[in-house]
Amino acid sequence: MDTRYGEISSKNWFNKALIGGLSGGLNGLVRGGDFIEGFAYGTVSASTSIIQKYYSSGGGSSGKVVIVVGEDSDNGNFVKAGETYKLETTSYGDEVITIICGKDVKSVDELMQKIEDIASKGKIDRIAYFGHSGRSALYVFEAPGENIYAREGWQKSWFNEGAKMELYGCNAGVGFRSIAQKLADKAGISVWAYTSSSFFTADYKLGHLQRLPTDQDVAASRVDGDRIWLTPNNGRPMTEFTPHPWYWYWNPKNW
Repeated sequence: MDTRYGEISSKNWFNKALIGGLSGGLNGLVRGGDFIEGFAYGTVSASTSIIQKYYSSGGGSSGKVVIVVGEDSDNGNFVKAGETYKLETTSYGDEVITIICGKDVKSVDELMQKIEDIASKGKIDRIAYFGHSGRSALYVFEAPGENIYAREGWQKSWFNEGAKMELYGCNAGVGFRSIAQKLADKAGISVWAYTSSSFFTADYKLGHLQRLPTDQDVAASRVDGDRIWLTPNNGRPMTEFTPHPWYWYWNPKNW
């Protein structure tokens, strides 16, 4: 079977739920338990896995997707995390464009122009960022000053209705004036971000928030796998930040 069709088949909810149910039922019999109870448990577990996988950040397939990868001196791990995200959260009909900072663009100005050019050929449905970040900025380049602070010229007209941005760096959703909130206000779309640091993992359950990370998990930051994820230290799903109402800007203290 063609690999692409295999990937699409593996994403089917019914197939996964059925396989999960059969596995649970057989395990129940092996352990001397009840097949029906095991089948029900396995089905629910599989369904929960799918929900956590696609909707921990409001995710799922969405049309035109732009993946921005920060300048990556960390053994290419941000690139690998972006590739994993593409495999898991986009579908055959999606238009997916990956921008690798330091390779495809050399400055914040070039990055913003690239995103604007992409939007001029069809509005964007989702942007996902994989790279270093903090409370006040996305550190898209390693050169000092080449960061995104939400002062850049983001335009709501670049995005389709219901579009969103997902930030997989550290601490982008921490604080009242977080970079996630500022980007939501500037771009006029929902922004999802972690409220803690994040780390690399090749553990599927950690990558899909199916178990809480331990100190050993965080310290190990394993990346020896075909697929790796950037997952939060606190084990919590992303928080959504929505644009403030227009009158919020009247108070200069808010900026």
